[in-house]
Amino acid sequence: MPEHNRNVELWKANGYPSAQLLKLMRPKAQEVLNHPLFRTSERRLSFVQDVSDRVELEDRENESELLNALESTATLALTGKWDGKMEEAAFIDNIGCYRRYTFDSVRDLLRVVRNKSHHCRELPREIKELLRSNPEGLRVIFHVDFQNS
Repeated sequence: MPEHNRNVELWKANGYPSAQLLKLMRPKAQEVLNHPLFRTSERRLSFVQDVSDRVELEDRENESELLNALESTATLALTGKWDGKMEEAAFIDNIGCYRRYTFDSVRDLLRVVRNKSHHCRELPREIKELLRSNPEGLRVIFHVDFQNS
């Protein structure tokens, strides 16, 4: 056993982890604050836009490993088609005006969020009211609609 670990009791006699082990396993406060759960709406939206921009470059025809990995999460992440989880029919109708989406695709869902955030000033008044403010409005629509999936 290395010298620096010689005096560290990892497990108590009763089989539970020791206080020393728990202290070693505990994340630092900054690590916790960097978790996506604690990010601002702006930072979350920026991340979604960056991911969407990145996977947009991936070619469906050439069996992209990245795209396949992303889409392999669809069943767990979406638990079905994402258009059925959105309560706002006007929003679904609006996204269909500009392009066709595959409603069981993670890539397409990311694309919708990205496109609506980039083109929010061009949206019809009804959709702007649904979104309220950008990015908080997008976060509310997608978080509320998907959190109980």
